[in-house]
Amino acid sequence: MDHRIPILVTLAAISAPISAQNTAATFVHGGSENHIDISPHEFLANPNSITVEAWVTYDDTTMPVDGLFHWPTIARYDVTPNAESYILRVQAAASNDTRLAFAVRSASTFQEVSWTFNSGDLLNWTHVAATWDGSTGTIYIDGNPVASSPIAGPMQINPSATGLRIGNGDSTVQGNEMWNGEIDELRIWPIARTQNEILETINDELSIVPHTASFNFNNSLDDSSLQFLVGNETGTVPFVPGQALNVASPGGFRYGGATTNCNDALVTAIGSTTRVGNTDFAIYCTGAAPGTTGAVLLAANQLFAPLPFFGIDFWVDVGALIPITPPVSVGANGVAALPIGLSATAQTGLTIHTQFVFIDAACGAQSLTSSEGLTFVTQ
Repeated sequence: MDHRIPILVTLAAISAPISAQNTAATFVHGGSENHIDISPHEFLANPNSITVEAWVTYDDTTMPVDGLFHWPTIARYDVTPNAESYILRVQAAASNDTRLAFAVRSASTFQEVSWTFNSGDLLNWTHVAATWDGSTGTIYIDGNPVASSPIAGPMQINPSATGLRIGNGDSTVQGNEMWNGEIDELRIWPIARTQNEILETINDELSIVPHTASFNFNNSLDDSSLQFLVGNETGTVPFVPGQALNVASPGGFRYGGATTNCNDALVTAIGSTTRVGNTDFAIYCTGAAPGTTGAVLLAANQLFAPLPFFGIDFWVDVGALIPITPPVSVGANGVAALPIGLSATAQTGLTIHTQFVFIDAACGAQSLTSSEGLTFVTQ
């Protein structure tokens, strides 16, 4: 069992926003194969909900029109031809179309949401986010929703998936799926973030995001959220100056382990930062049984070893529970959310330890399942 202990000292070191000395990864479409590969990991593909976001530039004016199909790709999970779990790319096709698309593959369908832009619109740094909540895909440009379409789930994730590729797709035709511009601050969240959550961190360089892969590309290809995801370079991926951003901490940390008899892991996540004044702050649990109900335990203290009781492991100190246990319901996509909201007058440095508990006869030894612990600190 993975028992993580929160690294709270890191929060104190980086909680105050400072200007980032930011670099980005750059790609030139065509020619040799240049890209970044990350081995398969649960943080890179959630079958029921996801957000893929990045700062990018894209030069459509130098894309070839040569009778071949071109698919400049920001990110793709599984590069096996016709087997990708999801993909975020420009559908340039054979006529240099300017259409950004996000697609998800289920067992029976491959559906997409797309947005058509004008030539030159993405020459300058632009924030792109694609969300999928299990039934609907949405594209946001600079935090504004520009397209939305039904996309059925669950996402198909093959046991033999090749993992995440950044800056390129499959190599059936060498170079024809390489990105044509820069990519910075690529993040993959296990939830469909809301517009306000996207806007709250849009100008931030984040690190240590719970259950989220974050690639800052600050002279490194590796994940920057302490998830130990290593970026493997094919060809040469140079670093160039990136978008000017502020260094920030989300203020949340996972620890402990989940208790469930089913395959889906119950994992916790946050949707934005714990900054005072962030009225849209919420905590999440993914992988729960759709339609079930439960509650969130809030405590002043955590446990560094589990307390077994009623068939589940408690990771919060039940002797220090805050006298409120908010109920939660699990949606059709297996996600439960607890909006918390932090007012402008909220206390900074407040540490709260949380854990989700669900009534679930199918997956719980005594009809209960529980998540790992999640600590958050207001800042």
